[in-house]
Amino acid sequence: MKQWGTSASLQAARRAGVVVMVALLLQTAINVAAGAVVLPPGSLTVPSSGTFLYLHSNGFVGDGREILIVAGPDKIVSGGLRLDHFSGLARATGEDWHVELRAPVGEAMTVGSYIATDPYNQSAGAHLDVWGNGHGCVPMGRFDVGELAWSSLGEITVFDATFELDCDGGTTGVVGRIRIESPAPAPGSTLPPGSMSVPASGTFLYLIKTNTFAGTNEQLLTPADSWFDPRLSAEEFKVWVTRFDYAHWWSVFLEAPIGHALAVGTYNDALKPELHNAVNPGMDSGGDGQGCNEVHGNFTVDALSRAASGEIRVFQATFHYYCDVSVVQQHGRIRIENPALPPAAVPVVGVSVKEDASVNIKTGATTITGAVSCDRSVPMTVSGQITQVTNKTNETANFSRTVDCVAPVTPWSIVVIDAALRPGDAAVNVRGSWCEETCVNASTARTLKLNSGNG
Repeated sequence: MKQWGTSASLQAARRAGVVVMVALLLQTAINVAAGAVVLPPGSLTVPSSGTFLYLHSNGFVGDGREILIVAGPDKIVSGGLRLDHFSGLARATGEDWHVELRAPVGEAMTVGSYIATDPYNQSAGAHLDVWGNGHGCVPMGRFDVGELAWSSLGEITVFDATFELDCDGGTTGVVGRIRIESPAPAPGSTLPPGSMSVPASGTFLYLIKTNTFAGTNEQLLTPADSWFDPRLSAEEFKVWVTRFDYAHWWSVFLEAPIGHALAVGTYNDALKPELHNAVNPGMDSGGDGQGCNEVHGNFTVDALSRAASGEIRVFQATFHYYCDVSVVQQHGRIRIENPALPPAAVPVVGVSVKEDASVNIKTGATTITGAVSCDRSVPMTVSGQITQVTNKTNETANFSRTVDCVAPVTPWSIVVIDAALRPGDAAVNVRGSWCEETCVNASTARTLKLNSGNG
């Protein structure tokens, strides 16, 4: 339990002091310190590289000691940075320390100096807190971020900060430095380096977290030790993976933006499936008793193909996401492979559009209709552009939706709302596409007769 080195009365007095200090500091930039934090002379040699936490205490927090914890087989020093928030931890025999650093809300943390002035209102400026071994205080002070580097996957590869924690109304409590060095992925790699070998084929689920409070965390589940229950529709992929002894169980959900077919490619700014929309794809993953209320990340569908029967022949996706407010990024790769299934045959597809369309004279929303054709049932994407040119306006709108083509012919209907169209003629170009390992397209163009309507 975190203990405080002051009584309730002293804390109340300090609250009053904080208000005065904040008022004075409002005359200057509260997030930029006047000078760099300097470590006082000590008996321990502070490393110049590597991963470590150093503390020099002259008060309650740290018990007036010098402490140096260097990451090693029996010592953990880790930390992650997400936007404005760095969270670090160091553990060794008899030592358990935490470092929290925040830039002002809404500002991404960068190399520079920060002053933490108001411990009761983190939105007022930067924030600093250091505690451990049951000791803490009302946090104020300053810190300098001296070095910061990111990997291609969005994780820190280097974070170096020096900090000064003031306790008891301004008396320096702890001066210290935390440095995190994490290996970057090899050039072109889409997963951070780990100790496990990620398969290049077959069916598997691989998960890895780096810079966690327990070091690097990895799992690899395969059909040799786990059940796999995958589902693939036109717009989404889902899989449930359970180890035979029930020691691990995970699920992965990936969805294209609403109205789009899931295809090979990268999907950014993914949100929880219930929050995904026509712009943001959907994504979720959880297991082993862990789940997320909020998810933000991205995923890449590396391979997607079906057998002629519609079953998954090969599906592979690599994903990265943050869960809730955690600063630790989760990475993973899911692959489903059914080599016994024959390769997907390339279907014959077609698309048509009807000449007559309906335009709402109040809103300009236009309903166009047509049909897709296929020699076997496949998911198709119907997309295109509608243009209306008059002597006063030039209206153009794009449209797209997914249609499950049920052989031989399936009708489709799309409402175009991004242009203020009016009764009269308009030009339309429509394309019907099927894509897996290759793409097959059909297209048509014609002049539409837009008839007025109220629906």
